[in-house]
Amino acid sequence: MTRTSAQAFLYLQASVIGTLCNFFSRFAFSEWFSFGVSVVLANYVGMIIVFCLSYKRAFGVSKATVPMVLRFALVAHVGLVVVWAVSTGLFSLIQWLLPQLLSGALAGRPSWVYYPDGLKKLKAHDESSQVSYLETLRVYLDNNLSVTKTAAALYLHRSTLLDRLAHITQMLGRDLKDPDFCLTLGILLRAELQQKRLTRPKT
Repeated sequence: MTRTSAQAFLYLQASVIGTLCNFFSRFAFSEWFSFGVSVVLANYVGMIIVFCLSYKRAFGVSKATVPMVLRFALVAHVGLVVVWAVSTGLFSLIQWLLPQLLSGALAGRPSWVYYPDGLKKLKAHDESSQVSYLETLRVYLDNNLSVTKTAAALYLHRSTLLDRLAHITQMLGRDLKDPDFCLTLGILLRAELQQKRLTRPKT
């Protein structure tokens, strides 16, 4: 194996490790930050790990120089901007498109007509209570099942939210850890929110 091939192989190893760290740290950051911010922070983690692993092993340099760091940072930040733009753009598009498509498919009928039995129970609860279980569930799903971010968004104490989520889960009769079930709930709740926005009187 030539020196250039060996350098390329070692850099590839560093890139794979950095990518894996990027991927897993994104889930950790999403517990406290928005999707866009977690993408940026996770990419920084990956960038730093790739650099630390590659400058000695791949390039055979005992000490990183300032020009090397600057060149790496420039190239990495260009990639970071591209990844952030594509990731957040696609995420926003999907969030907007799915409820739009479903709202159109409803053909003017209210979305609650299509609610499964569990959601209908939550709707019945909300009609006789000042606490909205449907709103709590929607915010919880929007925040990727993050208790921390949901509690902050709803201005609730963590224990209060956990108690509310326990009641919601019991009434739904399904585990919110089921991704397919959560996707269905999220689409229906977003479709109803979209319908409310469309029918809201313009001021």
